[in-house]
Amino acid sequence: MPSRYSMYLLSFALLISVPALPQLLPVTLLRPPADAQITLRTPDFDWSDSPQALFYVWQLGQDTTFTVDTQSDTSDSSRLILAQPLRMGIYYWRVRAHTDSDSSLWSPAAKFTILFTAPTLLYPFQNGELTERFPAFDWSDVFSAISYQLQLAGDTSFTNLLQDESPIESAWSAGSELPLGVLYWRVRAISSVDSSPWSQVGQFEIMAPAPVLFKPVNFGIISDATPVFDWSEPLAVRSYDLEIDTVQTFITPVQHIVVDSSTFTPETALQADTYYWRVRIHSDGDTCTWSAIWRFTVLAPPQVLWLRINQGDSTTSAGIVHLNNATGNQPVYYKASEHADFANAFWLPYSEAPEFVLSPDPGSKIIYFKAKNGAGESEAVTDSILRTSTSATRSHQTALMPGDFLLQSPYPNPFNAAATISWRQAWTNIVYVQVIDVLGSIRRQWQRDGGAGYHELLWDGRDENGVLLPSGCYWIRARLSGGEEQRQKMLLLR
Repeated sequence: MPSRYSMYLLSFALLISVPALPQLLPVTLLRPPADAQITLRTPDFDWSDSPQALFYVWQLGQDTTFTVDTQSDTSDSSRLILAQPLRMGIYYWRVRAHTDSDSSLWSPAAKFTILFTAPTLLYPFQNGELTERFPAFDWSDVFSAISYQLQLAGDTSFTNLLQDESPIESAWSAGSELPLGVLYWRVRAISSVDSSPWSQVGQFEIMAPAPVLFKPVNFGIISDATPVFDWSEPLAVRSYDLEIDTVQTFITPVQHIVVDSSTFTPETALQADTYYWRVRIHSDGDTCTWSAIWRFTVLAPPQVLWLRINQGDSTTSAGIVHLNNATGNQPVYYKASEHADFANAFWLPYSEAPEFVLSPDPGSKIIYFKAKNGAGESEAVTDSILRTSTSATRSHQTALMPGDFLLQSPYPNPFNAAATISWRQAWTNIVYVQVIDVLGSIRRQWQRDGGAGYHELLWDGRDENGVLLPSGCYWIRARLSGGEEQRQKMLLLR
């Protein structure tokens, strides 16, 4: 039987051979920090690591004893993010570390408060400009809010309120006409126990709507030098500002008039020119916007100041002359003819020296010339020239030299019903005459066998099948049987 002393030694050996397990250390709460005030509904919970901990138990409650509305969860790491948002209010949270067989003490509880989120203003836009006098207001929804309060004022301190609406939903429309000018607004959310901070202050401006212009129509061309200006009446206002200028900057307007109706007729005639105009409401103390800028052109019928055939020559042997002229009031087209009634003449784009084809017979030629624009036609003016002998005219020289072959310009050119195609040849030969379109296709052709001298044929503007050809540019090609050829261009106008 062992002695008492030996039993004591055995017990002591057992004690020193089994080390005691260290106790798990409590964690330190990091986020949300103690006494934090936050607006995020799903906060991120974070705490320090505890050595040897396998997992953590997290608790959240609304009192320090964690007996009211307590939530519990576990996490394998020192972090936890809520899946469901929290309501506003005061919360307490704590964490303790765990192993399979042990746990640390609870951490000291940390308090945080979830505040109401202030609404975000959506419309009217910040610094926006409105013309509607009954605008709709809109802002973001706030979690846990059961209603909202809106304030509207003419100053940023909201001491002189124009509207103070509560309770309302997350949108509101003005029930009475708002004044013109700069206005300020703000909104806050209201719950069953509290209200959120005010939103940021929104600012917008209500401007009087711009009139809509009616006439003179935009880009119009008119001949009336005292046109009627007309526009819409967006409001029952006292008067309007009307500006008219030759440039669209309106720095120094030709006219700036205050009129008491939505129409105006100038007493002084406008000069022939291009004008810009705009209108706005003229109302004392109100902010008004200009209408769109429109433009129009006042035209007077053109005037032909003088006409000189070539350089004022008295005679010519050529079949083509130049009609040098000077005009006023912006002509757009001209017409020239050897007939006072301008028979078979067409309006052509205006030129200061257009070509004109004289009739082939020699003698005194009187040329009638006039111009037109959107306002009307000018009076016809005339000049005359003596055309020398037919042979000299058609060859552009006094004698035909052996070996010469010359295709004349068709007459008239441009033409409508028929045109004369003429040529000269110095010897007996076969001449092939063709009408070719701009695509290179032969549309009409003739074969003529003649001796030396002047020859001509009449083309009625039809193709080989007798079908009228469309308006356009065509080439006349004349070719001798020996290979020499010449071309002339002509214009067919239907």
